Amino acid sequence: MAVISRAAADPTCNIEKMERLLAMHERMQAKEAEKAFNSAMAEMQCNIPTMFEGAINLHTGNSYATLDHITHTLKPIMQQHGFATIFKVENAEKAISVTGILMHRGGYREQTTITLPADIGKGRNDVQAVGSSTN
Repeated sequence: MAVISRAAADPTCNIEKMERLLAMHERMQAKEAEKAFNSAMAEMQCNIPTMFEGAINLHTGNSYATLDHITHTLKPIMQQHGFATIFKVENAEKAISVTGILMHRGGYREQTTITLPADIGKGRNDVQAVGSSTN
């Protein structure tokens, strides 16, 4: 950053050279953020316990961990390691796309998107179908 500051202060500095220096600096910062993300992810995974499967699916008889239990267990572990999640929902005709974004305090993030049909189950109106698909 000091090199970039000195170059910016020089009235003879070439703008193209300055742009290349800034781009290089941004790439270096992005690489450092990715390294911090990967390091924190590796540490965090060691602290995540096996989830208790405390609920039963009445249709299949299979047990599963509830979202409430998973969230209650993971949130403090994620916070300790500098992670947070957000979700973006986009509605299209008869489909809903949900993008989950995992962010790290170092600035790096990863995301994935799933597109699902609206859950038009028996007796659901359009609003309820969207709500059912996103919950």
